[in-house]
Amino acid sequence: MASELEIFSLLEDFSYEPIPKGEYIRVLKLDPGHLNDPIRCQLRVVSLQDVWRTYEAISYVWGEPNSTRWIIIDGKRWSITTSLFEALQCFRDDTVAKTIWADAICIKQTDPPEKGYQVQLMGKIYSGASRVRVWLGPDHLGIAKEATEFIKETVKVARGLCDSYGSIANVPTLSNENNPVSQDPQKWKLYETFINLPWFSRVWVIQEVGLAADAVMYWGNAKVRFSELINLNEFLYHAQHLFSIFPMSWLLHDAFYGIFNLYGNPDSWRGQLIPEFPMDGKRLTPSPNFVDVLLQGSRRGVTDIRDYIFGFLGHPLAKEGDEFIVKADYQRHVDDVYFEVAAKLVKWLGPALPLAVAGGMGRRSPRDLESNQPSWVIRWDLGQQVSTLGRPGHWFTAGGTGMRTKVDIDPTSKTLTMTGVISDCVTWVSELILTEDIVFDSLIPSQTRTPALDWIWNDLKDRPCRYSGDARRDAMTLTLVAGRYQAEEKAEDYIPHHRRTVSAYSQYIELMRKAAAGRTSSKKEDIAEELRDEAQLRSDAREYEDTYTWTAHDRRVFLTKNGFYGLGPPLLKEGDRVAVFQGVVVPYCLRPVEGEVYKLVGVCYVHGIMRGEVFDPTDPLGLHCELPKDIIIA
Repeated sequence: MASELEIFSLLEDFSYEPIPKGEYIRVLKLDPGHLNDPIRCQLRVVSLQDVWRTYEAISYVWGEPNSTRWIIIDGKRWSITTSLFEALQCFRDDTVAKTIWADAICIKQTDPPEKGYQVQLMGKIYSGASRVRVWLGPDHLGIAKEATEFIKETVKVARGLCDSYGSIANVPTLSNENNPVSQDPQKWKLYETFINLPWFSRVWVIQEVGLAADAVMYWGNAKVRFSELINLNEFLYHAQHLFSIFPMSWLLHDAFYGIFNLYGNPDSWRGQLIPEFPMDGKRLTPSPNFVDVLLQGSRRGVTDIRDYIFGFLGHPLAKEGDEFIVKADYQRHVDDVYFEVAAKLVKWLGPALPLAVAGGMGRRSPRDLESNQPSWVIRWDLGQQVSTLGRPGHWFTAGGTGMRTKVDIDPTSKTLTMTGVISDCVTWVSELILTEDIVFDSLIPSQTRTPALDWIWNDLKDRPCRYSGDARRDAMTLTLVAGRYQAEEKAEDYIPHHRRTVSAYSQYIELMRKAAAGRTSSKKEDIAEELRDEAQLRSDAREYEDTYTWTAHDRRVFLTKNGFYGLGPPLLKEGDRVAVFQGVVVPYCLRPVEGEVYKLVGVCYVHGIMRGEVFDPTDPLGLHCELPKDIIIA
């Protein structure tokens, strides 16, 4: 019998027929076969409307481009990646042909105009599938079945608690004996392994499952609905007080709140969720915008960095009226694509959020303020390094209320001009605040690592500033959470509660370190008594840890010439200026270039000037600022 290599060596190479203009796509008819049979299929050009809900779409990681396998299309050979080959093997039926859509086969990848046009249709393609099948890869570890069963079982626990208490939000802190949630580290390690599979780190998969009517994930021979994964991850988020182990995926949670929950397709796997999760997501994202959609993508990987934009053109927020933010065009330079997107975002949303995001990029590599690239244009390929202050819903009004924001974008020089005030100068900057210096998972196992809360205070407490007494310590701990309480409230209005959570944060680290070390300066019965109260202490401590981590990681605390504490961007250095623009909710740190031209360093929080004080004609802080003038950001 001829070998597979001999069979394919006798076949001609497959070549594509062109696709007509309009909403036409190619679909793949996958012939039935057994595991080791060659993959045979036929490729047909069809009207998207004619095949609506009659095909299944595949979501997968392309994998290593040099690892390929042959398949047979219309009697001719075609090479695909091993990852897609394994997916087709898994999804092929033994007896019945299936109609499939897979991007690497159904789009002629070597034809940029066709690729751009089909990418523009991608949202409709995934919306029109009867189901999206997600291929996570082979189960090399032999744990997929156990992992998916654990996910399903824990979601059953969540639904049971919801039935018992009316909602997850009503579930109280439960004693270990009455808590039905598994505290087995090995079980949660399975979950961690699952959510860290490569598929979760790719840009394109967000749109692919987000628009699905139904989505099922396959890891080897094990499968679980995507909705169950979201249910479990949101259970972790909404009931943190029930978990001593907390392996929640923030990447998945943020994608759910910021992207999945905003798609408007009526037929959706979102109908399979515990109802309060999507309801809460909509409550906490009252003003959704395309910046947040793109931010989720920036945390993931792509092959072509233009896909940080093109990968989300199927989202309803990707256009305003009939105007798309950009057209998918793989013949344009990425700098032109990013500039057009930045200009549209400033036009659609105002400058506050786009500028805050531009200064917060740098996870993969740092921003280069010495380059000729405009510093206010968001470089999505750098990845989001810090969370975004000044987003809709935050209480800040640094630029005053009822003031018109002047914005002028010069398409030739690619500069952004706004009216504002240079209000202060940075005179001292802290070390970078690492996540490991904030979160319990890093601090508790280490008996020697100093929490950032402590080393920042030690650096600040003796430096002259405009705060005194208890207000000095409060100013620092409020700065580390950007003055925020429960996302939207002013923490200053809840000072007793704020102080309690800060105290609980420090106490919890100390208590857990004692328990981990198995020793205490007190008697054993004393620490046993402390541990009985640990659940409530943990709840208060996690409240501060959550906001503190989101706000301060990878930022720097700073002190200004006028004695203010601030929280600034990672590239901040002494000599940078604090600028407040009329009508813009947050201040920014700028670096002088020449005259009134500056580079954008990033958004900042300055404790004491976030309520419009800079533009108050009575000058309540005695800042003696100059009159507002045009400030150019290059």
